[in-house]
Amino acid sequence: MSANWIAVASAEHVRYGREHGFMQACHGKDKLRSFTAFGKVHAGGDPCAFAMGGGFRLSCRNVAWLEACEAPIRPLLDRLEFSAGVSN
Repeated sequence: MSANWIAVASAEHVRYGREHGFMQACHGKDKLRSFTAFGKVHAGGDPCAFAMGGGFRLSCRNVAWLEACEAPIRPLLDRLEFSAGVSN
């Protein structure tokens, strides 16, 4: 059985993670409210540590990113099983 996850993250962090082959879900301030990327997380092993600068370190997972375009969430809410009937 496979499991699917949606991570809520800063779009800036998603773009940076795509560029470097990993994902991070932590702090951020943008309000893009879009699906920004999708990929397959490498199973097994421990999360890797990554230094963001300014002494900030985060845990991340390596990801095989797939080709994707950013898509606003709001028009898709009623079309997706996990968000049907949810307005935000």
